[in-house]
Amino acid sequence: RRGIPLSLETIADYVSELAGEDISVNWAKKFKECNPDLKVKWTTNLEECCARALSRPVVQDYFELLRDTIERYDAKPKNIFNMDEKVIRLASFLLI
Repeated sequence: RRGIPLSLETIADYVSELAGEDISVNWAKKFKECNPDLKVKWTTNLEECCARALSRPVVQDYFELLRDTIERYDAKPKNIFNMDEKVIRLASFLLI
């Protein structure tokens, strides 16, 4: 089964809720245009090898490690970001 991607209207509604002010669909459209690396995609099934590696103990260990790391470095939520394996953008001209 595949998930349906969010519409620009739904994205605008979520952003409005987070921002605490009305955000138009035009804002969502412009945001998408200004960030061409963002894509609207149908979700795909979890790859079999990933599914086999996913278990309750693995997930529990991950979150324990995350909690311990946050406590050890006194990391603030505003300084915690999600990222993938593709790129770290430190500035518009500097990629790692």
